[in-house]
Amino acid sequence: MRTQNTPFRLMSALAIAGLLLGPGSVAPARAQAENPAMADPPARVGRLANVTGTVSFHAAGETEWQPATMNYPVTSGNAFWTEPGASAEIEVGGTHLALGPGSELDVDTLDDHTLVATVPQGTVYVRARDVPQGDSYQIGTPRGTVTIAQPGRYAINAGDTDNPTTVTVEEGAAQISGPGVSATVGAHQTAAITGSDSFQATV
Repeated sequence: MRTQNTPFRLMSALAIAGLLLGPGSVAPARAQAENPAMADPPARVGRLANVTGTVSFHAAGETEWQPATMNYPVTSGNAFWTEPGASAEIEVGGTHLALGPGSELDVDTLDDHTLVATVPQGTVYVRARDVPQGDSYQIGTPRGTVTIAQPGRYAINAGDTDNPTTVTVEEGAAQISGPGVSATVGAHQTAAITGSDSFQATV
């Protein structure tokens, strides 16, 4: 006498589906069902809003620079470089980041609530019109990280071995943190950070 085994029939059906659809077809569908958000890209994507002169970029995983074009979408992993005499402006929601001549901006993380970028050289100007509670902007420099958590206008210069890193706040407030340094820069103030291994900040 043959009995009906429901679990066995279900497993057989899944096995047949895997053979028909190909390897890995069932697992991704199950993973997406368990975590629907994993298939959704970040809602916030920036764009290259203005280009003056020679501006280059490369995407995540690339090493060769390519000519940048207007309205290029800006996401995590993008890097931008302005030649001497050139400039560029990036829009991320209500925030604008302007690159001065001879500047590099590496976008490390860009998601719904956070922008983490690095300025290895040159100057970036940040105009944040609105910073919702819980959101933040972090700009890394060779001598520490600048955290912006409120609207305002900021100028961040990376400096070099002979010149200090500077953070100027026209409006708003910024926090600087790094090895041996922790400083708050208020409106109409400039912080100069010096040092090589351990840093010192003067506001």
